[in-house]
Amino acid sequence: MQQGSFVSLDKVVDIVVSSSEMPPEGLNEWAYSQGKVVVKENILLKDLYNFLELPHKNDLDLYVRNILPNMTHMPRQFWLAHVVYVKDHMLLTQLGRHFSKMQKRLIELVKNLPFIDIEGRFYCAHELYDRSHPVFATMLSEEQFLPAHFMDAIWKDFMEIIGLNIRPTGAMMLDYARQIARNGAMGVNEDLFAASDVIVSCLFGDFDDTFERDVFSSIKGIKFVVPYTISSEMENIFQAYCSKQFFICFEGSCSGTSADICWTSASLTKRDPDEKLMNFLEITQEPKVDSVIKHCQNICSVFEDDFKREQTQHQNKVFYMESIYRFLELNLRQINARLLESNPVILIPKEAMAKASNVFVSAPERVELRPYLYKVPHQFQRYIELFKILGASPEPTCLQYATVLRMIKDQFVNEEPPANILDVVSKAIQYFFESIPTKTGEVQKHLENITHLYLPNQKRMLMKSCELTVSDNDLYRQELEERCHLNIFLGFTELNIRFNHLIDPFELLPKALKPRLLTNDVEEVISTENMIEVYSAEAEHVQRFLCSDQFFEGLCRLIKHDEVQHGVYNQNFDDELQYNILLNIGIKEVSGLKIVLRYQGHIVEGVEIENEYNLQQTSRVDLESGNASVYYCLYYQTENSENTGNMNSALRAGLMFFIEMCTHKHLPRESLLLLQQILDLNREPDKISRFLDRKHIRNLDNISRRNVVVFPFPGTYVEERFYRFMVQQITPFREHEYKYVALEIENDENDDDANATRFIYAHIEKLIQSDNSSTLNLRYLVNIGYSRGGTIVVPIFRLFKFIPLTTVTSQEVVEYHSEPISSIPFDTNCQRIMDELQEAFENFNIQDRRRIIRRMLLRWHPDRNPDHEEYSKRVFFFIQNCILRLERGEQLNLQPEPQMPDMRGSRYWNVCVDATNTGHVHTRGYQENLQEFNRFNRRGPHRLSKYSPVPSLGEYRRWIGQAKLDFQTGQSHLNSAENHPDTYNWICYNCHQACEKALKAAWFKKDANKCRLREHSLVRIAEGLDGEIVQKHQCN
Repeated sequence: MQQGSFVSLDKVVDIVVSSSEMPPEGLNEWAYSQGKVVVKENILLKDLYNFLELPHKNDLDLYVRNILPNMTHMPRQFWLAHVVYVKDHMLLTQLGRHFSKMQKRLIELVKNLPFIDIEGRFYCAHELYDRSHPVFATMLSEEQFLPAHFMDAIWKDFMEIIGLNIRPTGAMMLDYARQIARNGAMGVNEDLFAASDVIVSCLFGDFDDTFERDVFSSIKGIKFVVPYTISSEMENIFQAYCSKQFFICFEGSCSGTSADICWTSASLTKRDPDEKLMNFLEITQEPKVDSVIKHCQNICSVFEDDFKREQTQHQNKVFYMESIYRFLELNLRQINARLLESNPVILIPKEAMAKASNVFVSAPERVELRPYLYKVPHQFQRYIELFKILGASPEPTCLQYATVLRMIKDQFVNEEPPANILDVVSKAIQYFFESIPTKTGEVQKHLENITHLYLPNQKRMLMKSCELTVSDNDLYRQELEERCHLNIFLGFTELNIRFNHLIDPFELLPKALKPRLLTNDVEEVISTENMIEVYSAEAEHVQRFLCSDQFFEGLCRLIKHDEVQHGVYNQNFDDELQYNILLNIGIKEVSGLKIVLRYQGHIVEGVEIENEYNLQQTSRVDLESGNASVYYCLYYQTENSENTGNMNSALRAGLMFFIEMCTHKHLPRESLLLLQQILDLNREPDKISRFLDRKHIRNLDNISRRNVVVFPFPGTYVEERFYRFMVQQITPFREHEYKYVALEIENDENDDDANATRFIYAHIEKLIQSDNSSTLNLRYLVNIGYSRGGTIVVPIFRLFKFIPLTTVTSQEVVEYHSEPISSIPFDTNCQRIMDELQEAFENFNIQDRRRIIRRMLLRWHPDRNPDHEEYSKRVFFFIQNCILRLERGEQLNLQPEPQMPDMRGSRYWNVCVDATNTGHVHTRGYQENLQEFNRFNRRGPHRLSKYSPVPSLGEYRRWIGQAKLDFQTGQSHLNSAENHPDTYNWICYNCHQACEKALKAAWFKKDANKCRLREHSLVRIAEGLDGEIVQKHQCN
């Protein structure tokens, strides 16, 4: 046996032969516990072993198959001897290379053998660590290390083979990092700092350790890393983003080399690994742009406060700010400028931190308004593009100067600024207006971001411009400043401001920023208390003179001449508008003329001003169209001295004021002098043209002349001979048909006169959009001329097209209706007529129904359709039958009646008779007027033609009839005046109305287009009517 004793093999079943070199310690105990016998090999007994068929194994096989798997049956004190034997004899290959399969099995068995005794506790090799590794030395306790007597070179190599932890694994590194993070959360100390540094060094490869990428992915988010320690100077400026009392993680952190530009906004690492590991750990070499912007916000606020101290504490501002500028300049595309727009980010060395919006790039330094507006410092010129992105302007803008004024307002609130600041205010106001572009399209763009403009009042306090009043009339100011508590603008002169090219700077401002103009808020009102109107032939004469064609043409020549001379077109002067204003001016001579003032709609008590003239403006609303018309009346003070034939000086001054107002004060001084001389020709208006010729005032072709006419003005009457050329079919207008249409004007509902229907020329402006798609429901916005109220909305059935120019045919339907008769089946046509009539009776009043029925009957009048007379006659009868059925409330059907129905009991009898008679008249006069119609329309608006009067007998009869009724009413009141003496005023009114209407009737007989419908002065209405016409109508 192994111990050298002998044993009988009689009754032994399991015998194991071991080598003579195997240590005998514990083998017998091991064998006994398993019913085995271990026989020590003797080379002399080799034949005996074979004879007895004893199993003979080598030591490796014996340890692997028998001993080590059952090592627990051997007393523990003998384990080490066998491990030593295994180390010295079983594993002869160095460092585990090229081990056999059996050797590898042996290694696995030894790995799990707890044979290492540490203070009475036994450990496997893989449960212990190499003390020489800095990570283990830092993170582990003493009992976790391999005992020193196992640390010689021979044992250490063996221990590494059987699992001794020589280097930390990825899992260990994660555990150590989490351990540091947990402990650090409760408070850091130097030991934790040291442990963190060792773990970081190991990760970065300082100890030649390597780890898989997933280790870095897992460890990057653990807060176990000691942050970068900033300098004391940085700490004094602003505390670090990560305090040294807390750990950070790698993920999202930045290299400490970028501390100068982000120490207040980013986690900074003490040291950096190679580029590959930085990517794994998501450490950036440079911070994100937003992080630098946040850092910029932090330190700029500190620097701003520092400049406010009497003695600054931070002396190295240029270095830190330039570091930021340099970084941002390289990352312009990633900058979100809005994050910095409210922060003072531009350093003005030794003076201030300024917002980018308060800085400009290029301009003379004199336009700087320190400490509110700065030019980019010379040493930062390389960062101009950055500053522009942050909000600095290339040149000073009106917005910047408005901001300066707002800053001063915020600084002093409702107190008067000192003289040096008031000087800044003055310059800011001057530069503000000078920096506004004069081009119309650019003004709004430059001013749209200015919500308030602050200007000084008389007390030198800054106020919103819209709350101030500009005094442009010293008289008004003296009377109203105290009474109305006016907040008066201090004034450009008082601020020592001179503008070279701006006449009225406030005209450049939008409405929201404009101060109130005193003269716009004040209205002069005539005091009638002591005023007496004086009859004045001069006033009536001058009033007629202003309405004369000669004066108006002369005025136009002056205006057009001035436009040609100066190359400036007066867009505010409209010939027709100004002529109508002249037509509607009244002139009155009075005594005791005094003026009271109305401020913002309220009469100011205690103010009464003497004046030699006053122009009063009134508005009248036309009840039919809803449009307002403006009328003027010039009052002038009578003169006590005898007039030698010259015009009253007050009247002359008032006329000049009125004409300047009409021309919007665009006439130069030379033209005003000529205008005064034209007024002197009021007794001889025919000499005006020759006078202007001598003064070399050009007689331009485009001057409006009232004695010639282009294709008709809106509002003028259509000649009756052209009525027959109007299209009766009701169809929508196309845009090219909008000009020169005929409009049926309103007439009395009970006027059944066949000639009562009247038409004027009009221009369609646009179609009024509606949800109802029916043709009869279409409505248009129509221009009917200034004298009739401008624009009105009318339904389509009151508008007429004219037929296209032709000299060949008289067949209306075939030539100028949208569908030739031959193309429409009779039933289809009747169905359309039924639909239109049904809609007319359901949706329109009786007056509009009459219009629609009249047009329908005229369209299908047999005489107007000679080539389709039978067809048209059937339709003509069908229409009238439908009217009767609708009146009776019966259902319409397509069965036509063979003959004309009896319409005498119908409400539309007169309409049918009128349409029948009118159709006959139109047919008879068609050919004889066709040539004149074509000639008139072909000239159109392209060539002037000699003016032809347009009499309107229908209007004449209507007006003269009403005049007679008014006169009869006056007579009846006169007969009863003895019983009712208070009716004399009413009698006078009736007589005036009768005279006015009779004169207007005379004008309609002579020329309807020259009848002044809105004029009420009998003298002015009668002007131009020759005595023969007046006498003739008086006889009638």
